[in-house]
Amino acid sequence: MSNQEGPTTCLETGQPLEITLKDLDDEELAEELDRMVSENYYEKRYMPSKWIEAYTSEAVVKSILGSRYEPPLVPDLVSYVLRSPAKKLLLLLALCQALHCLPAMKNFGLNDDYLPVTIIRKPNTKGFIRKLGEYEGEKKDFPVPQDWNPLMRSAFERNQWLFLAPVFTEDQFHHELHSDTPLPFLPMETKPQPKLGGFSTVLEVHVDASHQRVTTTHGQPSSSKAALKDLRVGLENYEREKKALEKIRNIDNPHLVKPIASLTLADKSGYFLFPWAEGGNLWNFWGDESNRDGVIRLGDYPKFLWTLSQIHGLCHALVALHNEEGKISGHRLGIRDLNTDYGPIGDENGRHGDIKPDNILVFHKDGNPHDIILCIADVGLGKFHAKTTQMRMEGNEITDTKTGTSRYLPPEFDMKTNKQISRLHDVWSLGCVYLEFVVWALWGEPGLKELRSSTFTQFWQGTNKQKYLHPEVKTWISTITKTLSSIEGPTALLDLVQLVASDMLQLKMSRKKSKDILPKLREIVRKAESNEGYCFNPTIQQNSKTFTNSSYSSMLRIPVALPEDMNKLEDVWESSSDNNFANRLYEILRDKATAEVPSTSSVTPGLCARCSRLDFCEPNFRSLIQIKWKYETCQLCSLLCQALKSLGYGDDHDDVEIYRKGPKVLAHTESSDFPVISIYMHPDFTQLPSSDIQLGTPTLPDDGSIHQIELFKEWIRVCEKSHNHSGSSLDTQVMMSNITDSISTTSQLVDPPTRVIDVRGGIGDKIRLVLGKDMQSPVFFALSHRWGDKDEHQVGRTLPCNVKDRFNVINLVELPRNFQEAIKITKAMGVRYLWIDSLCIVQTDSDDWKREAMRMGQVYSNASCVLAASSSNSSIEGFLKNSRERRPYVSVKSSSGRIVYVCKNIDDFHTDVERSILNSRGWVLQERALARRIIHFTKNQAYFECGNGVHCESLIKLNNGKATLLGDSNFPRSSESFNKTGKIVIMQNLYKQYSALGFKFFQDRPVGISGLERRLTSTYDTRGGYGILEAYLERSLLWKRDEAKYLERIQFPSGRSLPSWSWMAYSGTIAYVEVKFNEVDWTSEYVSPFASPTQSSNKRHWEATSENRMPALEVSKVRPLTTRSSLDQVLANISFDVAGVGCALQDLRCVVLGKHKKTMGITPLPCYVLMVKSGTDPNTVVRIGAGILLEHDICWDLYESKSLN
Repeated sequence: MSNQEGPTTCLETGQPLEITLKDLDDEELAEELDRMVSENYYEKRYMPSKWIEAYTSEAVVKSILGSRYEPPLVPDLVSYVLRSPAKKLLLLLALCQALHCLPAMKNFGLNDDYLPVTIIRKPNTKGFIRKLGEYEGEKKDFPVPQDWNPLMRSAFERNQWLFLAPVFTEDQFHHELHSDTPLPFLPMETKPQPKLGGFSTVLEVHVDASHQRVTTTHGQPSSSKAALKDLRVGLENYEREKKALEKIRNIDNPHLVKPIASLTLADKSGYFLFPWAEGGNLWNFWGDESNRDGVIRLGDYPKFLWTLSQIHGLCHALVALHNEEGKISGHRLGIRDLNTDYGPIGDENGRHGDIKPDNILVFHKDGNPHDIILCIADVGLGKFHAKTTQMRMEGNEITDTKTGTSRYLPPEFDMKTNKQISRLHDVWSLGCVYLEFVVWALWGEPGLKELRSSTFTQFWQGTNKQKYLHPEVKTWISTITKTLSSIEGPTALLDLVQLVASDMLQLKMSRKKSKDILPKLREIVRKAESNEGYCFNPTIQQNSKTFTNSSYSSMLRIPVALPEDMNKLEDVWESSSDNNFANRLYEILRDKATAEVPSTSSVTPGLCARCSRLDFCEPNFRSLIQIKWKYETCQLCSLLCQALKSLGYGDDHDDVEIYRKGPKVLAHTESSDFPVISIYMHPDFTQLPSSDIQLGTPTLPDDGSIHQIELFKEWIRVCEKSHNHSGSSLDTQVMMSNITDSISTTSQLVDPPTRVIDVRGGIGDKIRLVLGKDMQSPVFFALSHRWGDKDEHQVGRTLPCNVKDRFNVINLVELPRNFQEAIKITKAMGVRYLWIDSLCIVQTDSDDWKREAMRMGQVYSNASCVLAASSSNSSIEGFLKNSRERRPYVSVKSSSGRIVYVCKNIDDFHTDVERSILNSRGWVLQERALARRIIHFTKNQAYFECGNGVHCESLIKLNNGKATLLGDSNFPRSSESFNKTGKIVIMQNLYKQYSALGFKFFQDRPVGISGLERRLTSTYDTRGGYGILEAYLERSLLWKRDEAKYLERIQFPSGRSLPSWSWMAYSGTIAYVEVKFNEVDWTSEYVSPFASPTQSSNKRHWEATSENRMPALEVSKVRPLTTRSSLDQVLANISFDVAGVGCALQDLRCVVLGKHKKTMGITPLPCYVLMVKSGTDPNTVVRIGAGILLEHDICWDLYESKSLN
């Protein structure tokens, strides 16, 4: 064989490709082409574009056709193949050994544009070739050649895909692909794990170089590495991002990531292909070993110039994106070429909306790891507009940009209303990044860690009406400024941080546009390039080395509590098996023949090959699941897919990493891992291969069934025997026995309820009221329920007109369904007495209600168990379901031969209980916290809660530090070992949580938590009331309204009034002023309201009743404010309680509770204050707000003594 003339050039190397085809017959030619086929990342076969081009060069085509056709026919056929073109069709026919069909296809007009095709089978014919996706009659079909047998037809259809792998070019951005189209991604020895983000999955792929013909803006060669981004936000959002990225391709800026291509498959999944960032993102760069010391301390001049050039370049990219001037100028890859003009970018405005270090990628210019360029990525999350911002505002058009990371969002951004995002939004976010850049340059990675450990979650603070730069950010800027100030003159970083503070981190009306900031940055770069002393001098290099001094870290970090205390309060749910309990339960159920246990030999048939190989019992089980591939035919794939969808996981995902942790299989994402399915081992296998797999079945008992009642009894028996809860002892032998007429016990409750319901005390086993002092057993249950909002929900109540009759009999049919079902459960459990507020408290009798409301906490504390109707919106709805929907499951056999049940995870106490309609009710927090144990009835299952954790009806146990503290029957006894800081956190969290709950009558707000407050004052050995604890007086008083909306003053009936310094006097959610621990000197210019001479010295808890005189906070120094600053400046850190305060500066007064300790770098000192104004009496003031004032805004020499009522 000889070489053909005019060899084809290789697209990768530029060297000639030697093609030798002369004298090959059809079979040899087919074999030659088949050897050129490669296998891709997904194990699909394709012919690389370089070989398609090589084998269809003019010389090779002439050679192929010249040896098979008469000379007069060859020129016309060659022209057809090269010009039409029909290159892929030629190779397809050659591979199928059907080159003799080429003339007929030429005459018909078939070419490469016709591919892919499908063969339509019709009776009495060989069939017809039709373009895939077209309908009959749309175009004329090409008849299948008569000599094609079924194998040939199948080979033609199958082999066409080998030649259809897409080629990514500058001219074509979007590619619509069939699911059989092979992607030109090369196999990799180790398949990388996909990186999961909030809206997308990113996979590293290696693109066949002959298919990548898009030149990237940062000079990256046609490298095989690329990022394949799978957008998980639906096709509509994919189309939006595609349009935005098409615009980005037209912006010739080196600091914007230029996309390579967009891809959609036939199943509607969408992907984007980007250049691969070898250096990761900006966080990775800052944390890299070679960059951890920053720049200043090293005195690295070239690196400093590079840093400034990148900062300038990122702003330059923003100007280009914003299209502020149509034409923009700036540097490309260095700082020498500052005036390069990159031309117009069109007539459309864009914004990014999510600028943060994670979205700034690190590329190696021309593949050189020592030549780095930073580029802004994820621009597609922004939306382009052909209108100006003013036109959008006038037309009330909303910018549909996804929410960015909240830390970098500007003050004007309203996450709730999703109003339009302006280009100034990006300027603020970039300013935040610049500030972090300066911290890194000065102090390296330790400085960044310190900054990230600061307590602020955003760079700003305030309310809808008053917003300002966060005080801690101001402190950082002040510290940086002092560090960079020197007698040698201004420095580049000082000018940069001042530019950030004056032009970027400002309220929207004062913030500069990116086009106005760019020239200032350019000037900083020019000066740095021409004068090394402008970058470094001995003073700032020495100052930067003092960062590790404890004075900085103590000034900037706010500790919350000791680490071990905070771990105890962590709000994270963990699952574990509870097999000792399960074994005992199944023994009981087998004895009673009530267990619903599936067969031990049943295995679900028809699982896909991948699922059949999964062994969930492996201790380190982990797998990558391609859910969509088999979910229509494989029950396990379907189960996983449906479980993920129910948790909000997008149905456009192919790959999900799952792993087992105890009895759960979790799905892994970058942001969090969440349980998807539960794993059970059949109850007959008492010897488990792994003790952390739950013994049990996926089948839950029916509500009210014997099976369920036995479970409830066993829960209480184990709790009473093993969990050491205090309170009146529960006679479990009596309670667990069958009901007989002779049940009695001599033990008595110390403080029984005034009335209880005897569920078997009337003639014919009818129910009736009895006095608590006449109870024959101390054991009783209590119901926690929601009455409902409508009048028809208020049925079955005990009223003055029927209370006497109810001591004889209560007609069951008169009661709402919730009450009937609570009675049913109580009787089934063998318990005689039940307490329900609407039956045991005489409604509409104000005197009875006052007495009993104050004792409600004691009732729930003494109850042997509380039944919580968590799933019921009203008393008439009921909490027991007539029939339960069976949970679908799959049975598989483990490698040890044991049956394993795989089912959807339903153990979600947070959603089912904590976020239920019942737990939005103010009274319920106290009921839950004081109860010894609770059975929560929810729509999915029942949960048993006590201080030992949460036990699910599914038999799996849940633990959560925060929830366990609240579920402890001895609340808050378990927090006694906490340090003072931990106790303050508990107190503040409790009051914040309670303040967010609702009441039908907000006058009940002080009463609904009185039992809990009594516990707090007793356990913490302090006096208190009205939401204030004397041991933590200042921090208790420094409550403020939540930023969302103003509070409203509650109108209490006469005789019941609350002081203005108590948050209980208002409706609405509260928070607390951020006060650093161990950094404040309290002034003692006030006397505790609970220490007044008029108050009893033995009294521990003050309740908001008519019997208690409202205490006053006696203040020795109430001070006015100075007028040196404007009202807005003075009150920048003040939160007013209610709307419309409307006081002039000279009319405002403050009570200084504390002042920040003198610390290097903080001037003037912040003071923690209550804002007050004159009351109705000349000697009194009332609270109107709280917050922080600077010491120079307070008149320290002028003050009066007042009573704060």
